[in-house]
Amino acid sequence: MRPTGVTVLSLLFIILGIFSLVGGAGMLVVLKDFKSIYPMIKEQIKELDESITPEIFESVLRVTSILMIISGIVSIIIGWGLWNLFNWARIGAIVFSGFGVLSGLISAFAQPYFAFEIVINLLIIWYLMRADVLQAFGMKRKRSIEEEILGEDFDFK
Repeated sequence: MRPTGVTVLSLLFIILGIFSLVGGAGMLVVLKDFKSIYPMIKEQIKELDESITPEIFESVLRVTSILMIISGIVSIIIGWGLWNLFNWARIGAIVFSGFGVLSGLISAFAQPYFAFEIVINLLIIWYLMRADVLQAFGMKRKRSIEEEILGEDFDFK
C-alpha cells in the first residue's frame, strides 16, 4: 500500500510538472512575437543592462523555456513513478529535491524567503529516506535516515 505522503508527493510532482510545461510552452509562444514585446519588457525591467541585446535576451528566454519544458516532463514522470512506487522515481525525487536545495541556497542570498524552499526540499529528502517509505518501495529493511543520524535505539513511532 502506498503511504499517504508518497501519494501527496506524487500528485505535487505531477501538478508542478504541468505548471512547468505550461509555463515553458507559454514562453515559447510569447517568443514568437518577441520583437514587439521587448520594448515593454525593457521598460518594466529598468535594471536591464544596456549590454544585453534583444537577441541575447531572446536566447536566454528560449533556453529557459526549453529547460522548463524538460523539467516539467521529468517532474511528471517522477510523479507517475512515485504513484506506482518505483524506486527509480524515489531516487529521482531525492535528486530533484537536492537541486531544489541548491537552488534555494543560491536564491536565499537574493531573497531570504527562499529559505522556505530549502526546508521543504530537505523535508522531502528526509521523508523519502525513512524506513517505512523505503519498505513501501520494496527495499529491504535498512537503517533509516533517523537511525543513521540518531543511532539504532531511535524509534520514530
